[in-house]
Amino acid sequence: MELLAIAGGLWHEHAAVIFLLLFLLGIAVHEAGHLVAGWAAGFHFHSVQIGPLLLEDEYGVVRAHFSLDMMYLGYAGMHANSVRKLRRRLLIYTAGGPGANLLSVIVVIVVAHLMPPSDSALATAAGQFGAISLVLAMISLVPVATNDGGSIEMLLCSPLSARRLISAVAIGAQFNQGIRARNWKQTWLKAATYIPDKSPSDFYANWMAYMSADDKNDAALSTQYLERCLSATPLLTNRLRNIVAQEAFVHCAWSKKDLRLAEKWLAQVRKRRSQHPIVQARIEVASHCARGDFDNAVSAYEKGLRLLQHMPAKPYIRALQESWLEWRAEIEERKAHAGCLRQ
Repeated sequence: MELLAIAGGLWHEHAAVIFLLLFLLGIAVHEAGHLVAGWAAGFHFHSVQIGPLLLEDEYGVVRAHFSLDMMYLGYAGMHANSVRKLRRRLLIYTAGGPGANLLSVIVVIVVAHLMPPSDSALATAAGQFGAISLVLAMISLVPVATNDGGSIEMLLCSPLSARRLISAVAIGAQFNQGIRARNWKQTWLKAATYIPDKSPSDFYANWMAYMSADDKNDAALSTQYLERCLSATPLLTNRLRNIVAQEAFVHCAWSKKDLRLAEKWLAQVRKRRSQHPIVQARIEVASHCARGDFDNAVSAYEKGLRLLQHMPAKPYIRALQESWLEWRAEIEERKAHAGCLRQ
């Protein structure tokens, strides 16, 4: 009896903290449901966010980040491994989150019936968790654009928006298979970027279109898609804004040879120390080339090449290594051209 009294006292004393933990547990169950359903549908893990904790696959290595810079309270990101029956598989993946919350409600009801009446604190926690899970399931199923219900309604009832999503996921599958960005299917890229509504989906579609145009060395088209990405940055987290600003620096320094404009973009990057080493190598190569310092550009290039060679042997890593090797020839070509001009 004394232990139950102590437990009850602790419950009342820390009720707000316990409720927050139960809420985060409900979000964790929701995102775990997406992941399990995604794996069952043949998708591959990319990232999962629960509150301020983010686990993300960065160049083949899963890393943890802790930040209050969040777009959503919870998020599960996965890549398709193929384009077969994508609509059906996306529906399974999307329904997995609310389905897990509803399943946890059933589990709580069963456990509550089996629980002794004297465990009042535990019964209260179970009841709150069941209520939280039910509310999360109901909210996520409301058909608005930013949640699961909106995605399900879009896939079933909105052909144009569904085509954009399916095309974007199909391009992601090509990326996952190690297909070079310049060889991504152009009809899918056009379908993915067809609706210019400056939404997160529009940003990701234009980002993939930029990668494809950049890999083809089409400076005009890559500039067009990068500008579309930049126009959508107010919707993004600071971390994603940093990634876009870093790429804007590389694009301006390398493709446009405009170091002055490039430096303005780099000045907008926060927490430069958190840059991935391969991103830092790209920035250094582009910066040195724009200044005509090709010896240091080659040194930075070699540093990036060594980093790539030690990354996991995944198909998309091999595609990145291939494009990096081609970059060396372009650097040498610019170096030779600059030497001719000096003569």
